[in-house]
Amino acid sequence: MKVYSGVAVSSLLACALTAQYVIARRSPASVKQQDKGIVTETFSSSAGQGDAATMATVIRQEKAAFEALKNKDKKTYADLMADEMTVISADEGMLDKAATLKSFDSETLSTYSLNDVSGITVAPNVILLTYKLHIKTALAGKPHEGNFFVSSLWVNRGGVWKNILYQETPPT
Repeated sequence: MKVYSGVAVSSLLACALTAQYVIARRSPASVKQQDKGIVTETFSSSAGQGDAATMATVIRQEKAAFEALKNKDKKTYADLMADEMTVISADEGMLDKAATLKSFDSETLSTYSLNDVSGITVAPNVILLTYKLHIKTALAGKPHEGNFFVSSLWVNRGGVWKNILYQETPPT
């Protein structure tokens, strides 16, 4: 196994616990019924690799979010997110969908690369991606370049994959 397998397992557990927090802190009216069992299913279902076509679709969606940011396509960026999206940014802290979209206007993405992308089905209709990200951007006009480990949780709602949680962790 690669050295990064421990990071992937840690990311999976952190993502599942964060998902539980995100779902629990939403008002009952804002949480879709199918999401209430995600964390329970994560620990009781048999996690697996999922089928290759589904995994490729989710990876394309992840890359599409970066392309939307790079191309300043806010509508596509917003459409890829679940309404209860939570972003845990190494630079901006914890943001909901509205705050993420607000920060969209002040970010200029120059280049990015996703490396060692892997995905795992953690529950029916829930896929966790983990990867190493290198990004060169400007936040509110300040140049920024960095490397991060990323966990990105996607849920399938009526045949459409939506990003519900994105977390960046700088390497130590």
